[in-house]
Amino acid sequence: MYSQFFGFKENPFSLSASPTHLYLSKSHEEAMAHLIYAESEGEGFVSLIGERGIGKTTICRAFIERRNKSTEIAYILDPKLSPKELLKKINSEFKIKAHADDVKGLIDSLNEFLMQKRLEGKKVVLFLDEAQDLNAGALEQVRLLSNLETTRGKLLQIVLVGDPKLVEILGSRALRQIGQRVSVSYHIEALTLDETSAYIDHRISISSLGDPVQFDSSAVKRIHRYSRGIPRLINIACAKSLSTAHSLNCNYITGDIAKAAILELTGSPGWRGSGFLTRRVVALAAVVGCLIAIAVMLAYFPRQTSEKSLAAKAEVTALNTKEQQPVKVMQTAKPAVDSVLEKTDGIRKSSDDDKTLVKAAVISAPTPKPAKSIQISTEMTHSVQVGAFLNQEYGVKLRETLMTKGYPARIVTLTDSEEKTWYTVRIGDYPSRNIAQQ
Repeated sequence: MYSQFFGFKENPFSLSASPTHLYLSKSHEEAMAHLIYAESEGEGFVSLIGERGIGKTTICRAFIERRNKSTEIAYILDPKLSPKELLKKINSEFKIKAHADDVKGLIDSLNEFLMQKRLEGKKVVLFLDEAQDLNAGALEQVRLLSNLETTRGKLLQIVLVGDPKLVEILGSRALRQIGQRVSVSYHIEALTLDETSAYIDHRISISSLGDPVQFDSSAVKRIHRYSRGIPRLINIACAKSLSTAHSLNCNYITGDIAKAAILELTGSPGWRGSGFLTRRVVALAAVVGCLIAIAVMLAYFPRQTSEKSLAAKAEVTALNTKEQQPVKVMQTAKPAVDSVLEKTDGIRKSSDDDKTLVKAAVISAPTPKPAKSIQISTEMTHSVQVGAFLNQEYGVKLRETLMTKGYPARIVTLTDSEEKTWYTVRIGDYPSRNIAQQ
């Protein structure tokens, strides 16, 4: 569709597992090295693990293409077979002419083939891709095949290729005999951001007839975030980005083009990105933390008498009236307003958007002063402040919530040095600061 526009001789981001397009990241290169080592050392069981789309099949096919003539290889892609069907498939891949139709006859034919290859000085390797889908019976048959050996070593090397579920299967109690026989294992990791950039350049360079199309750094970042470094998803995002750029008659892939392509693919430009997940987890943790804090606070303070509840209810009614009564200035023997402001450290200035204060503080009784000073709407001694608002309605709602739970909450109004009136929500009426803190 866009190959001619961008000057491609072939689709650079085909989803087929083509060894010619293989990009060896650090992890993929190590996976290949493990396969080569296992084959050279004649290891019986090998496992190659990785997420779906990570490139396991491409690595295996590349290994098969690079094999030397002294190795016979059979590759089975879909092992969802019964034990007998699996044996028939294995014999077929090795081109073994077997007329038997029972398990014993099929194993005998395979064993005869393996012995002949050993006499010829050849190694025999069996790849079972999607091995996590093998049923219990087929896995047991695979284990029995690994018993085919001579005094000098195994006749058959078996490579199990699968996603992380395969690790759990091999580690299970029922299949521990197979898991214990795996002598070489490697887990292929996702591409890093730099490797994603190199991967895209590699595939475009191989497929381009002329100057390759460029993906800018912002486009690569968006694609890496979407794909999480999984090559198959990188291919999907890049192919869609090229299609989008083609429709716009643009020969350069920008971050906005990649964003539009990913949005069309998933409905979300940040689909499954690590940053997206992190923000969701942090937000959830914050909500849970707040709920726990409120629950602890509500459980901590003792319930008060019904008289105070009635008095508090009357206070809310007064606060909701259109015209409030003049506030009282509390008379105590405490020092001046400066010391009061030090004690009311739970009250903080905020922007005019009436952000809720979340820090609770023990408030000592303020002291009157002839000049402008802190004013309160009701007399008190010592209490615990659980919120402060510039909007009276928010304070009333919080107080009503606490009242429904049986806590003697009340609203105390305070005026700061900027003439702003704060509606503070407090619980309790204690004779001393120490008792309030307890």
